[in-house]
Amino acid sequence: NEAAKALYASLGYSSLGTLTTWNLLSSRQSMPQQAFYHEDDEVDVRKLPLSRWQEAYRLDMLTKHANLYWPDPLQRDEYRHDFKRRVNDFFSGKSLEIWSIISGANDLQGLATINSEWGRAHQLRVRVHPEYQGPLESPLVHRLLYRLQVLPRRQVKLFHDADDVVMNQLLPGMRFRAERSLTQMR
Repeated sequence: NEAAKALYASLGYSSLGTLTTWNLLSSRQSMPQQAFYHEDDEVDVRKLPLSRWQEAYRLDMLTKHANLYWPDPLQRDEYRHDFKRRVNDFFSGKSLEIWSIISGANDLQGLATINSEWGRAHQLRVRVHPEYQGPLESPLVHRLLYRLQVLPRRQVKLFHDADDVVMNQLLPGMRFRAERSLTQMR
């Protein structure tokens, strides 16, 4: 709504950024063959080591303004998926999968997460360090789509920066549909 954005700008508000909500109608809908991660891909996507949760949080904060975490603000221990959290999640009907790309030099380059909660849509996030953007988004999204095939069937939502050209080109080919874009202003 350009008229609303102009009105808020005239009142002194400035844009923090815009998030687009992408929908995948079903977590198990038939996917194009290229939508799946292949073990022979050049990039190695693995579960995030438990000890690297603080580094994952810093990467997430580096890639997005703190006020843009929607629908829920990012918690400092978001990636701390220790035994206590897994037990708590189990009894509350939640699950969290954290996938990562770690370079040969042991740098955390990218993250992909699936947050699931009983009765709600799977929520996906993809984060790539600014220095490595471009070739890493596709393997991360592939891993998420592959994992969704074994999770309970539900709607899927992916929240991502509307200005990310790589993801905006990648997601429609993976049968994601842009639902809406929200601009956060302050």
